[in-house]
Amino acid sequence: MEYNIKKLVEDFYNCFDRENKAKGGKQFEIFVKIFLNDLGFEDIEVTGRVGDGGIDLICYKHIIPENNDIQEKYIVQAKKYNPSGRNINREPVSDLQSKEKDSPNGRILITTSYFTKDAIKSASNNSKPVILINGADIVNFYLNNPEKDVMFEWTPRISKERIQSLIEQEDKNLSNFNNLDNGIEESIPKPISRNDIRARILPIPRQIFDVIQNAEKFEVECFGIKKKLKINKSRKYFSGITDYYKKAGFIGYSGEENKKSYWKFSKDKSYIIIELL
Repeated sequence: MEYNIKKLVEDFYNCFDRENKAKGGKQFEIFVKIFLNDLGFEDIEVTGRVGDGGIDLICYKHIIPENNDIQEKYIVQAKKYNPSGRNINREPVSDLQSKEKDSPNGRILITTSYFTKDAIKSASNNSKPVILINGADIVNFYLNNPEKDVMFEWTPRISKERIQSLIEQEDKNLSNFNNLDNGIEESIPKPISRNDIRARILPIPRQIFDVIQNAEKFEVECFGIKKKLKINKSRKYFSGITDYYKKAGFIGYSGEENKKSYWKFSKDKSYIIIELL
């Protein structure tokens, strides 16, 4: 079936607030977080902080999916531009190439619009290449991956209501994550792979690890059982969790789908509460 991609990209741009530029830009950043997750990136953080150097998101990707030791860090900028008006020139590309925040392995520039020829040339010719993703790339991704579709009411027609609902839910999740330091009890999901179970390790969500990373051990409660678990700081996991995996029925699991864990701090932040599913 032939689709009018240009029209779909216009409809996509119109899903974000056009009256309030700051609000619309933030909405697009949140959508980009959802999009990066669908692309297979993990531990995606919308920065939105003073001093972030103009970097909108940080994300990670495992080179070997089941090996937590081998991963790459990406810094991301999101630009909400009108696709019928302003295209991204080389300046934002060069700006992203100049960023050295924690020595990223890769850089990504994502827009609702398109890129000029100079921008494309600059992104590929520099010693610090930038991955460019335009509005048509995003639309085509969801057209070609309907199992991950978050935007169409299948005719296809861009659904502003569906995208806004996703943004609102993700914004709520981000607010919960950003309030961890205030002791907010909100669950953070973290997948557990078959290899994690075999190795008897429990991967720690980045938002939790950032809070406890200076400790050698930290107290954990799971299935009502409390104990202090040793933290592997290089690979970001807890060891000594065999009893928990036994109670969850994970031992001997040979399926392909990841198991699930949900994490939150106690009210006084003295220990972590984990649910295994």
